[in-house]
Amino acid sequence: MGTAMLGALGLALATSVPAHAWGHKGHRIIAEIAEDHLTPATITALRRLMGSGDIVQYATWADGIRHERPETAPWHYVNIPADSNGYDAHRDCPEGDCIVEKIEEFSAILRDQKRSSEDRQEAVVFLVHLVGDIHQPMHAIEDARGGNDVPDVEFGNAICGLHSCELHSTWDSGMIRHTGLTEQHYVHRLEAIITTDHLRASGDAGQWAN
Repeated sequence: MGTAMLGALGLALATSVPAHAWGHKGHRIIAEIAEDHLTPATITALRRLMGSGDIVQYATWADGIRHERPETAPWHYVNIPADSNGYDAHRDCPEGDCIVEKIEEFSAILRDQKRSSEDRQEAVVFLVHLVGDIHQPMHAIEDARGGNDVPDVEFGNAICGLHSCELHSTWDSGMIRHTGLTEQHYVHRLEAIITTDHLRASGDAGQWAN
């Protein structure tokens, strides 16, 4: 998750020298891991553009503005049919208003030093969030509204808060919450996996969605 964000942010910023997916905690974990892997050149570019090299503070911003900017809601997911051969822009994102195309669009804006600082700053905060979203499997599948219509029993409970449990929210928050780990402990565990398995950022938004 975080290493993929590193790819999107790192490649874009180096030329300057991400129903909600994941809850607040999940997005921050992803951003913390990405931040750990930013190169010195990327951190310098972030500080120049944003005034800080800290990207964790932007992790949930894109969810917080969805009510005032409803046009951004479709940018958080893409509906790929489960029985298809993978992402097809013509079929799955004909207007360009899906997470795959928005990640590519914001990456291009961030690389373009002719764009205004405001445009490039917004590109950063959207990328921090959307690259997290696209790695939540329910945000890349059409079936059952991305798992929202799949009821489940979450670790013995059929009711989650005030509503019935469903697969999408279990991925978003339930499984993270069930570990009982703090945010920092979760980051440490995932960092250990990244190190042990020699994981590196690769691919593009279409491949991540697939």
